[in-house]
Amino acid sequence: MITGGDTTESGSIVVVEGNIVAADNSLFNNDPTTIVSRGRVMTDKQFAYDNAAGVAKNGGKVVFKKATVATTTIEDPVGTAPTKSIIFGLGGYAEGAGSQVIYTSKTLDSANGASALIVSGTKGALYATDNGYVEFNGNIIHK
Repeated sequence: MITGGDTTESGSIVVVEGNIVAADNSLFNNDPTTIVSRGRVMTDKQFAYDNAAGVAKNGGKVVFKKATVATTTIEDPVGTAPTKSIIFGLGGYAEGAGSQVIYTSKTLDSANGASALIVSGTKGALYATDNGYVEFNGNIIHK
């Protein structure tokens, strides 16, 4: 398990501790006051589901810890710290040998377990290529 600090790994390591929100609810909201407050542009809807939570290439690693899966596709209010993890788009992308995106297993590490709700569009939710590795805990909704 990657713990941070000195490492003998050949690639870069990013450890994300806590909940993550990469959501597009402002693109789908029709309330005029919310649209203006979040800076929505009507033509931006074409970019829905384009977020990426973890991208690892060339032996790099992204490790998620201490995150709780969202139970709804509605994100927390603007200006508040996220209480659950929700990703509209790609939850993990790993390309190349040794590249890994890992949502820490609560079964194997109950103190650091991580999970998320991925709401995917046409590009999918998780992707590994050229010997990359993605390990995911949570739920996926395809829209």
